[in-house]
Amino acid sequence: MKRLIVLSISSLFMLISFSSQAQEANKPKDDKVKKEEMKMEKEEAKMEKKDMNHSYAAGYSSSFEIGNSAYANKIVDIWKDWDDNMLDRHDYMADSLVMELSNGMKIKGKQANLEGAKQHRGSMKAVKTTIHAFVPLRVKDKNEDVVCIWGEEENTMADGKIEKKPIHEVWWFNKDGKIYYMRQWEVNMAKN
Repeated sequence: MKRLIVLSISSLFMLISFSSQAQEANKPKDDKVKKEEMKMEKEEAKMEKKDMNHSYAAGYSSSFEIGNSAYANKIVDIWKDWDDNMLDRHDYMADSLVMELSNGMKIKGKQANLEGAKQHRGSMKAVKTTIHAFVPLRVKDKNEDVVCIWGEEENTMADGKIEKKPIHEVWWFNKDGKIYYMRQWEVNMAKN
């Protein structure tokens, strides 16, 4: 019986202790704590803006964080559509789409890009893509979403010739989640 009373008293003290901790956590913060938090936020903002003494300043941005993975999924879908020659399978492009290809060609408009892509892809027997990496990014200082993707494309041409090329692309999304810009780079693997 003594044990039961001792356990009950112990349990009561624990409940009182937890209750007072919960009440303390729910109390509004005093002015001193609020001021300290505001001071820390200002310091963090200063550090983000502070020149980090890089040899070059980034022309576009150097303020990134991990972005929306749904956008990365869209780009992977597009690469798969290219491989499968199913360019109408997804509608992820904005009407104002601009693409800058690795050969220097700049194509404006969703319809012109789709027609050009179908014509080029139609000239190949097969395409097999290997994706090395992709990352969705949020450009904090520009309030933009981009996806960077790296891979290798193996094209089997109409004459049976196989062409391999490493590719890097950056895809930009508008506020509606549609792609409005893409820039592509590739490595020339020709031997000298």
